Amino acid sequence: MTSLSQHERKLRSLFRASFGLDAAQDWYAWKYDRMKGRYREIFDQQGNMLAHYAGFPRRIVGWEHHQHGGPTDASSPCEFEVLQIGDVMVSPKYRGVFGRRGTFFDLAYEFIESEVGAYRAKPFRRFKWIYGFPNDRHLRIGEHLKLYRCAGSMFELSCVTQKEATNHLPDSICVPLDGAWFDHNCEFFDQWSLSQTEALVKSEGICLGRRHAAWWKHRFLSTDTYKVYGCSRGIQVEEARFPLKASMLQGLFALRLHQSGDVLVAELLDMLCEPQAWPIVFEMICKTASGLDAARLIAWATKPVAFFLKHRASEAGVDLALDPLPFSIASGCWSSPWIAEQIWAMGGDTDFR
Repeated sequence: MTSLSQHERKLRSLFRASFGLDAAQDWYAWKYDRMKGRYREIFDQQGNMLAHYAGFPRRIVGWEHHQHGGPTDASSPCEFEVLQIGDVMVSPKYRGVFGRRGTFFDLAYEFIESEVGAYRAKPFRRFKWIYGFPNDRHLRIGEHLKLYRCAGSMFELSCVTQKEATNHLPDSICVPLDGAWFDHNCEFFDQWSLSQTEALVKSEGICLGRRHAAWWKHRFLSTDTYKVYGCSRGIQVEEARFPLKASMLQGLFALRLHQSGDVLVAELLDMLCEPQAWPIVFEMICKTASGLDAARLIAWATKPVAFFLKHRASEAGVDLALDPLPFSIASGCWSSPWIAEQIWAMGGDTDFR
């Protein structure tokens, strides 16, 4: 590891004290350099960091009422910025001090008020609302302090992987994608991803994060933990520079392999497809996971994603089980009520998967 800044050293020390483990080597660069994390902190008189509250900018595609609430005559989706809350940490020695209406409440309130507007949104502010993925206990505390409210349920989807696909087009292929592919096809991909995102917003009435090329790169391809795959219609030319022709793209997805007891599991962190290709791509996901020797495929998802994918998977002959998770997606207590159960998010949208 290269030499660390004083701020990174103090933040890593607080991370270790708060969670009982060391942050990943690229954690700070990912969140505070590439994601431009914004934060407020509390220090003692000796300069030790006691508490940290952060938010990470994210562009959202949705409807006008997802920003401000109330009906709208808009016929097309719009883009706006929100803040995803994360890295909320308090030194164990001071958790009792930072209780209800205490110093930690003041820290969270100051951050939300300055960045978004606490209790009521400020239309002139850059960020329209906040959201995050607190566990049930932290959500209850946030609700009691009138900082957060539940914005939707979270589910774990799971199924047994399968080697042989049965319904996908005979000439479809699925290949790994790297950062060079996204760099080479950046302009085309950004337009393609926006088109698929807007199609989802229109068909499902939801709002979801903008998934442009730079986002796929910094979220999944800056570490070896994840793999991104693209699905394409048509056989690719062998001598082509890249194994997948962007103009033939049907969909893409991100996987993470990890052990669950004695079983190797493939976790689906994100996916985006052309409207007609969801069953095809989902079946290719199962086949890819099986080819990686994973016995099961799992995914974390909000309610709109969970039920959408369960239906699309059934069209591919895949039976997805749905089980509720012990945490929710939360938003600021003043956020538009229209976003309740309307946020499309998967494990890759969290900052801890």
